[in-house]
Amino acid sequence: MSARLRRAILSASALILCIAAVAPFLADAQTPSADQSDLRVAVRPLEDGRLEFGVISGGQRLLPRLRYLTPALINSRTDQWLRSSPLTISTPDPDDPDSVIEREVRVAVRPLADGRTEFALLVDGERILPNLRYLSPGLARNRQGSWLRSSAVEPPAPAEPEPTEPDEPAEPAEDGEVPDEPGEPEEQDDEPDQPPAAPLAFAAPSSEFEFTASSQAEAVVLPAATGGEGEIRYSLSAAIPGLAFDPASRTLSGTPSSAGAYSGAYTATDAAGNRAATAVSI
Repeated sequence: MSARLRRAILSASALILCIAAVAPFLADAQTPSADQSDLRVAVRPLEDGRLEFGVISGGQRLLPRLRYLTPALINSRTDQWLRSSPLTISTPDPDDPDSVIEREVRVAVRPLADGRTEFALLVDGERILPNLRYLSPGLARNRQGSWLRSSAVEPPAPAEPEPTEPDEPAEPAEDGEVPDEPGEPEEQDDEPDQPPAAPLAFAAPSSEFEFTASSQAEAVVLPAATGGEGEIRYSLSAAIPGLAFDPASRTLSGTPSSAGAYSGAYTATDAAGNRAATAVSI
């Protein structure tokens, strides 16, 4: 094999590897499929560092109400699966091609320690991983404002309903016999069922505060989270020289020792381990 031919082969191999490495998501500019079973994740990197995501079903992009991954969440929830609010989509019934089945779908997203973001779909509570599901930092920078999409996933078969035993028919009373009296009704619980707790959340996605260096700062009370179960504990990841955060009172106070811009995640955790985070800039 000549040296020129060897160099040509190596150049072609490097080009193939380069293309494969920068294409974890496919551009949404391709012609969408109208197949109702074609199910994908859609993601759009934004200029402010957030990631917006949705679901592509039958060629239509559907956007859940909770669909943004903020830089604060990326930094505070590394290697943890997060999920969007639910969407309801229609997929073909495998037992009846002329019918459709309503399915609950959410986007699942996980920030990784190497800077990539992994995406999946939750269909009726089951997590499904597309083959092409990673968004790299370089692709996010180069495709800001553009919708990208994952490879398609196959929705799982809907769960079969559990069969129920039919009630035994009552025996007819013979002539001259009185049928048995119906039994006493079961006692009803006077205590109504307690409604489920509202999700743990902050009212605003971020908060900004300003202090003067080398001056005694007026104490600032950080916002309280709403919802959740039981006692809520608070933490602040930002370390500001001269200022201290009191989790019990949610108070930030002290005397800033140096000027500068600081940011971090302000996190609430309830008794069940549920978490909510918001960005704090100082």
